[in-house]
Amino acid sequence: MTDTCTTRAIRCFSVHAVRRCLERGISALHVKQALEQGVLVAEGEGTGTWARGRLRVVVSRDGMVITAWRTPRRNPKRRIQKSQSRKRREKRRFHVREAR
Repeated sequence: MTDTCTTRAIRCFSVHAVRRCLERGISALHVKQALEQGVLVAEGEGTGTWARGRLRVVVSRDGMVITAWRTPRRNPKRRIQKSQSRKRREKRRFHVREAR
């Protein structure tokens, strides 16, 4: 065995990985593509995390897929809109109406 987790061959899926892939709508083909075309982004003790697009796959050195997930979409425009909306709400909340 080597010190780095560079395995790209899938030997099997753990029970946890199967459950998570089904919950998250991730197919075995997507996992395979992530390992074949993806980039190794992190290494742990005996594991490596591969990334392709938003998909992340954790694989052990012996080729067992441990888990997989998709990172959330980033929408900077929506974040700005939420921030502006929050400021308007706070402004209305602390606005003191003048007595007639």
